[in-house]
Amino acid sequence: MRRKQKEMRRKQKEMRRKQKEMRRKQKEMRRKQKEMRRKQKEMRRKQKEMRRKQKEIRRKIALASVFYFKIFYFFASFLRLARYQPDL
Repeated sequence: MRRKQKEMRRKQKEMRRKQKEMRRKQKEMRRKQKEMRRKQKEMRRKQKEMRRKQKEIRRKIALASVFYFKIFYFFASFLRLARYQPDL
C-alpha cells in the first residue's frame, strides 16, 4: 500500500511537471506568434511607405520633365522665329 501511494504521488508530480512544461511552451509559442505578427505589420508599413515615396518621386520626375519640355519648346519657338525673321 505504501509503495502504491508513493508511486501515485510520483505520477502526479510528473503530470504536474508535464502540464507546467506544456503551459510554458504554449506561452512561448504565443509570444513568438505575437512577435511575428508585429514584424509583419512593420514590414507592411515600411513597404507602404516605400511605395508612397516611389510614387512621389515618379510624380516629381513627371512634373520636371513637363517643365523642361516647356522651357525647351519656348526656346525652340524663338529659334523658329529667328529662322523666319533674321533681323530679330
